[in-house]
Amino acid sequence: MDRPTPRINSKRMQYYVGQVVRMTGKMLRVNGDIAIIESTDGGQVEVRLSRDSHLSDEYVEIIGTVEDENTLKMLAGCDMGSTFDMQSWDTMTEMMHKFPAIFMDPDQARPL
Repeated sequence: MDRPTPRINSKRMQYYVGQVVRMTGKMLRVNGDIAIIESTDGGQVEVRLSRDSHLSDEYVEIIGTVEDENTLKMLAGCDMGSTFDMQSWDTMTEMMHKFPAIFMDPDQARPL
């Protein structure tokens, strides 16, 4: 990755199809190489797991490519623990998009 990856929630996925992003959420279930996570805004996202993924915590961060408005293809991921303030993280995510010049490459911000 030659530039920072924007943090998004499920409602912003439609604006990032084909791009690499970061999404944090709660792991709801895993079935084979597919996981369902609840994004910080409450939406459910299907994650196509990488072969070497070893996520084990309740809360995770996924770095991946947005395939469509509901699917993320995992490139990397990390565990975030068993307690996590999803509402505060979602507020921070929204602030990053409201003020992109402070938090990210302004070209990466997508208004809702």
